Amino acid sequence: MRKLLLLAGLLALAGCPSRLRGKPPKSAMARPITLPRQINETNYQRLRLLYAGLPETAKQRPAFRQLLLTYLLRQARDAEKRGRNKLVAKRFAEAARLYSPAAVYRGLQPERDMALIAHMTVKRFSPSGEEMQVVPALAVLISAEPNNRKALRAKLDEVLAWLDRTAQLTYGRNFKGARGERVMQRAARLWPSQFVVETLRKLYVERMITLARATPMERILARRLSRDPFRGLLQTGYKIARLYLRVDRPDEALERLREISVKSSQEENLRRLLEQAVAPTANVEDQIRLAEYVEERDMDVALRVCRDGVKRFPREARAYACVGRLAAKLHIVQLSVRSYEAAHSLEPQRRSYAFKLAQQYQLRLFRAIADERLVEAKRLLGEIERFYRRARAQYGTALKPPLADVYTRMGQGLYNAGRVEDAASAYHKSIRVRPSTSAYIHLATIALKGGSGVKAIEYLDAAAKLPSSNEDIQTIWQARIETLRGEALALLGKRPEAAAAWRRAVGKWDLFLQNRLMPHAAAEAHIYRARALYSLGEVARALSSLDKAIDAMPARKETYASVISLLVRHGHLPEALDAYHRALGRDEVGEYLKSYCSFWVIGLARRAGKTPDPLALDFLRNLQGSKWYIKLAKPVLDGSFGELAKKTKDRAHLAELHFYWADYLLSRGDLKGARVLWKKVIASQMMAFFEYDIAWFNLHSGPAKVLQQPVDRQNSSSGAARALNISHR
Repeated sequence: MRKLLLLAGLLALAGCPSRLRGKPPKSAMARPITLPRQINETNYQRLRLLYAGLPETAKQRPAFRQLLLTYLLRQARDAEKRGRNKLVAKRFAEAARLYSPAAVYRGLQPERDMALIAHMTVKRFSPSGEEMQVVPALAVLISAEPNNRKALRAKLDEVLAWLDRTAQLTYGRNFKGARGERVMQRAARLWPSQFVVETLRKLYVERMITLARATPMERILARRLSRDPFRGLLQTGYKIARLYLRVDRPDEALERLREISVKSSQEENLRRLLEQAVAPTANVEDQIRLAEYVEERDMDVALRVCRDGVKRFPREARAYACVGRLAAKLHIVQLSVRSYEAAHSLEPQRRSYAFKLAQQYQLRLFRAIADERLVEAKRLLGEIERFYRRARAQYGTALKPPLADVYTRMGQGLYNAGRVEDAASAYHKSIRVRPSTSAYIHLATIALKGGSGVKAIEYLDAAAKLPSSNEDIQTIWQARIETLRGEALALLGKRPEAAAAWRRAVGKWDLFLQNRLMPHAAAEAHIYRARALYSLGEVARALSSLDKAIDAMPARKETYASVISLLVRHGHLPEALDAYHRALGRDEVGEYLKSYCSFWVIGLARRAGKTPDPLALDFLRNLQGSKWYIKLAKPVLDGSFGELAKKTKDRAHLAELHFYWADYLLSRGDLKGARVLWKKVIASQMMAFFEYDIAWFNLHSGPAKVLQQPVDRQNSSSGAARALNISHR
């Protein structure tokens, strides 16, 4: 399991347009992509975002959509078998959003797999009367099954009529149409066919008339009961306009807006913006103003307005920049990149487009690194380097974020993937561009975990000489440097000097914690402080610091993995179980983290000769799916590591398998066999893994004795526990 990056928040790498127009680059059009061979749990999210960035006219879009639908249908069927209705609904919504709203409105007939997911949704939710799920699925089927359209529409009308009757019986006549409006709004977001759009428009108008006849107090009550996020009458025009803008019908939006008689400054403003945008004399500024008006309430629709602007004004850089900005906000990186490339090509003299493009290039690179697509990441890094060189030559100044930060992030990705030599090379590149404390500390960490205390101290000395403009950040760096310096000195056998460095580190963390901090910063600082205290043998103080780390921000999922791994490393079974049970009770701590924390507490209990925690065993037994950690759960439960090892090729997976296999052997008294496997973990160079740190600790200090009783913190002295020789972070 990868070690989660700590202090991420605090240590984060911190006029009129010209009339001279260029030619939109090919990237502004339908850039071909290589379709994936298959879609699985690992690559689904990335490929979905890639699909979302494709132009709606791209020839590859239907084939790509079919691949995604096949995956979603398979997932929905699996969820149905397991009785996970919420997951069925989620897969249906994801599938429906693969279609262009404009194409759906024009009458596009969905593929068979989409219809099958819709049928499954109706089947699962109709018996329980969950209309929020049933109605959108019926809307899909009305488009998918022309021969059955009349019966399906009748069924949908029946649902709406039932909603209307029950609402009025419960809340009174002023609630007429409110529940139907909510349900059809969700249908319009997922499947805005002409039938759905027109049905919802009529509901909006009927609702407006109903509220117009009500007293002021009745309107307030009706809005509250219907959970209307808008202001009833005053927003009817906006909701109708948004409905048609979603399907690229601004002319129709204006026409429908003119039909209603509500008069307000907001309605007049929207009407004026629409008139300017659809006029024959309209320009790109009119389109952008309309998008900005919509953006505050619905960013997806605002993006559609901007994309429509690109179609209408294909030689206007601001239209592409509008798409790029909103796509970036919606995390559709490929679309944002392509749009800013077009804007920059059309107006190369505008530095702001180059800056925005640099940010999106970097984000695209960082995602490739995070997904461990390292071959692609290297290619993207080359593109960024060339872009920065061209920008430097053109503008005479370097772009921001600086290239040094790109190299540092590249180094982090390579380090996480176990490519430590390549990671070190990236950090050195970063330092050549602009020396940074972060890069030097990463190099020191690599040197330490590679067994070179001398080299680590050289890097730490260089890091200590660099100034910082922020006092808090400077304190953090000093604390990190002294912690690592203590480890390097301990590695060289200089224990008194190491202890002095660790004491300085604790003092710096105490100084930092005296300030009022954001909860996540306090949590991270307490974890680092605990590590230094453990190195000094001050166990009681270390345990108290770990408690404070969790208490600082109980909803922060990363804290639990860091705390439990430290407690397991040092053999504190009761404290580890207490933190584990707290993690199990938090929804923020997902299945992935809970699984690895379960592995750790099960292994620790077995080493103590105790039956593992029943909650941990049940959690692993109930895992379902094909993800790696789910496969790993079986041998953790039954010891069948050899069987899984025959099927495992991935170096990272093998590192984890060897670690938990060693843990299993250790619980059976086979220390020699465990040491052989720990050495394989170290040989993997997966230095970013918690398992690597524990294996290193066990090899150099020996496995900690498992304590079955909580530490008596009142009577525990700092000298009662042994000081640790080596404890790499």
